[in-house]
Amino acid sequence: MIARKSYEQPMKTQVTERLRRLRELSRQVLGQRSFWIRALLLPGLVLLLLVVLPVLLAQTPVPSSRTGDGTIDSLRLLQAFLQQRLEMARSRQVGLVVDLPARRLTLEIAGLPVREVSIQRLRVPTTLRKMEATAHPFVWRAYRASIPRYPITEVEAPDDTLEAQQRPPILPPREDSGGVWVYLAFDRGLELWLLSPPTSLSERLERWFFVGRTHLWREARLVAALLQGDATIPMPVMLELPPGDIRAVFRALPDSARLALRY
Repeated sequence: MIARKSYEQPMKTQVTERLRRLRELSRQVLGQRSFWIRALLLPGLVLLLLVVLPVLLAQTPVPSSRTGDGTIDSLRLLQAFLQQRLEMARSRQVGLVVDLPARRLTLEIAGLPVREVSIQRLRVPTTLRKMEATAHPFVWRAYRASIPRYPITEVEAPDDTLEAQQRPPILPPREDSGGVWVYLAFDRGLELWLLSPPTSLSERLERWFFVGRTHLWREARLVAALLQGDATIPMPVMLELPPGDIRAVFRALPDSARLALRY
């Protein structure tokens, strides 16, 4: 019994000494100003980040100028589109009308539709929505195509009128019935790609090479325009149409043809 008491006495002394040191250490720490600054500053910063950061990162909704059929902006777009068509009708030339919401492409002469084509597939850049609508149509500047613009048939001239009357009628050259791809560059940076959907792997590769070569040609023109200080942001609009319709539309357009666009 005496041995047990002699063993418990040193244990109580050690525990009491440790508690005393812990109290002294806590008093020293709590008495320092830096401790309170750190203790309050860290939770305060965390709370501030949790409250303010979501507000800062939240995207402020910007009122869209292209949404809603009854809004003022949509009516202005429609008005600009109709004014473009009206100006084209006054010129009495072949013009191109592209209605993206209706997925329709139309050839017009003096305001009268001559050929109407349904767009099978389209791809429009986001920069087109930011473009300001004007009453003036776009003007055709340059092009690249996988087919000749004017098919030419070479014939030998007859010796006299009798031989000319005996000859069969001269028909245009027979063209390949494969894919047709046309790139039309207009002013103000508008680009119109008329591409027929590929029906085979070879046509898919040919279309890919045509698009790649045209992109290189376009980049060279953009660099030249940039050096002259006349560069504009390109706005490529890609449309998929039947190959026969692309041939007819491309070859019917005159030089400096005009385009009315609704988007």
